[in-house]
Amino acid sequence: MTVKVIGDRATHRIIGCQIVAGENTTGRIDWMTAVIAAGTTAEEFLANGENAYCPPTAMVREPVFAAVEDLVRQFRQ
Repeated sequence: MTVKVIGDRATHRIIGCQIVAGENTTGRIDWMTAVIAAGTTAEEFLANGENAYCPPTAMVREPVFAAVEDLVRQFRQ
């Protein structure tokens, strides 16, 4: 799974997301659509985001969280 999250450097709001994978993407796409529509910042997402961990279907390190963490690191540069 490849996840790309796009944010506005001035406001840190998440403004876009691309997810490329074979399966199990619908929930993540819906999740990010709600985040974008709500005007959530990357930092708010990391502090308040929730995703159920279910070993048969979910990864230990959620790819969406990893992508948002990368975005926050880019904001700090």
